[in-house]
This record gives sequence, structure tokens and C-alpha cells, in this order.
Amino acid sequence: EADSIMIQPYPTVDAAVIDDDVERRMNVVMEAIRAVRNIRSEMNLPPSQALTAVVIASEHAIEAELRAHEAYVRRLARLGEIRYQTDGERPRGAALAVIDGAEIHVPLAGLVNLQEESKRLEKEIAKAVNDLAGIHRKLSDAKFVERAPEEVVEEQRDRAAQLEEKRQSLEKSMERLRQIQA
Repeated sequence: EADSIMIQPYPTVDAAVIDDDVERRMNVVMEAIRAVRNIRSEMNLPPSQALTAVVIASEHAIEAELRAHEAYVRRLARLGEIRYQTDGERPRGAALAVIDGAEIHVPLAGLVNLQEESKRLEKEIAKAVNDLAGIHRKLSDAKFVERAPEEVVEEQRDRAAQLEEKRQSLEKSMERLRQIQA
């Protein structure tokens, strides 16, 4: 309405167009996509590799929502195929993600050498633990904390927090790998 967008009033939310049901249904789709992407990341699978997902929904509405938006899920999660199962045998050798109302299994046979992946994760965990120990030694040294500039000390604390987060993430990946091997 004005001469420039720069002087327009900031848009406001129109509560009349908010639909909680639509948001809830789309959250199911987003959770499914996020779950497959997390598995892909944790298992070090390249984005270019098409995966298969087996969805076991505990609620018919969840399965119906995923089927209705399957094209989006397949494209955004880089899935070649989605199979739906109501019950029965869970896929063996598959990574599992649980979302609200469904389990998503991604079979890893032929995609991941579980022994090599286990070795790689062990090395990364050991490196993170070693690096973390070095930073904790620095931070527990009163002379370092007193004499070093505050920015350096804060940087070391931030690095320690990042390494701890990385270690926990690697441990989760290792636990997931152990479950797959079992």
C-alpha cells in the first residue's frame, strides 16, 4: 500500500487462519522426515543414496497422513521406497526411529558394513574423550584460568560443551549400531 516495503507495518498473525489439526498432521510428516534424516546422519549414509523405510504405525491416522504426503516424505528424506506394515516381524538389521504413533525402520543390509562403522565410531568416541580430557585438564588448572584471557577460557568451556555433545551423539549412534547387530 505504501511506496516502499520498508515503511510497511510488520505483518501480524491472523488467529483465524491457524488450524491446530493441520499443524498436528504436518508435524507427523516433518517428524518422519527428520527421523530418516537423523538415521542417515548417524549411520554416515550419503544423501545421494536412496533408502527404504518400513513404517509401522500404531494409529491408522498416522499411516494415512504419511501415505497422503508420501511424495514429500520420499523426496525430502531421500527415500526410494516406503513400505507400510501394521504388525508382525520387525525388519532385522534396521535402524529404528520412533515418532509419535509410529516406528520407522530403515534396513541397512548392504548399505553399512556394521563392523567398520563400529570401529569408526569407537575411534571417534576415543578422540572426543581424549580431547575432552585435555580441555578439562586446562580448565582445572587454576593458573590457566587466572592468567588466560577470559575469552580464551570461555572458548575452552564452549569447546568442552561441544565435545561432550559430540561424544553423547556418538554414543547414541554406537548404541543404535549395537541394537542393529543384536
